[in-house]
Amino acid sequence: MSVMECVFEGIIGHQKQCEYLSNILKSGNIAHAFCFAGTQGLGKATIAKQFSANILGLDVNNLHQSLNISIVSNDEDKTISVEKIRDLRSALSLSTLGRGSKIAIIDNADTMTIAAQNSLLKTLEEPSRDTVIILIAHKSENLLETIRSRVAMIRFYQLPIIQIQQELQSRLDLSQEKSLFLAQLSMGRPGFALSCVNNEICKQREQNALETLGFLLSPLHERIAFVEKLTKVKDGREQRMQDVIELCEMWLHFALINRVGVQDYSHASELAKKYSPKSLINALSALEHCKSAISRNVSPALSLSVFTSSF
Repeated sequence: MSVMECVFEGIIGHQKQCEYLSNILKSGNIAHAFCFAGTQGLGKATIAKQFSANILGLDVNNLHQSLNISIVSNDEDKTISVEKIRDLRSALSLSTLGRGSKIAIIDNADTMTIAAQNSLLKTLEEPSRDTVIILIAHKSENLLETIRSRVAMIRFYQLPIIQIQQELQSRLDLSQEKSLFLAQLSMGRPGFALSCVNNEICKQREQNALETLGFLLSPLHERIAFVEKLTKVKDGREQRMQDVIELCEMWLHFALINRVGVQDYSHASELAKKYSPKSLINALSALEHCKSAISRNVSPALSLSVFTSSF
């Protein structure tokens, strides 16, 4: 495979992963399939697109214009269907337009149905020449073992809050206080932090975070009322509940760190004073049960109600 000189631009952190991919590109010995694994919001998709652009010899801004790349996602659906993967396989079977490679990026690959994964497995078992498939998985354990064994697994991890804070401050011209708070909200996920591209989005995230903090600080009857109010939201209810669960995890985590004296998150100080370390650990454990229940298709409203009554 012929590739252009490797360039990874605008990436926060992940130096080792980018260096590894750069070395692969320089060697020209590119595997037929990769899996970029790690929690959502780390910037995996951004790196996958830059990696793909390097393989195709394109500027990443022109990547969407290439007929030699296919991007599959679950979009508004909760899963990636077998029909989407069959269509992808058909696209990959066509001849490359011009010299070079054909690339497929499957975003949210862990949401492929079992039938879709089995269909993809046929392509992974007998890869076409100069075809590269990149899976982006937030929960790689949801992929079949037979798929995981046939891809080069590259894992991405959350970054130090201070690193994200410094990048936000310089890139978005934010105050130190504002950039620190948004970096904390990102929970180490640079992609999440950089998606805060304007003041309205920033304000909404701050409002949601502070509202969730108020929920945790409230007495039980007010917490129950808060959840009941959430269940009556008409648009985007499940996503809003998911956001609340994620923010609860963040605040409880920050409060526990405050309590044990590892670091001082000023916004979580009141929560740290209200609950003992044992209570915070119990609440985090209950939240894990809540998340596990949701993953088993238990109603988010019911799961969140159970968590609400646990502390």
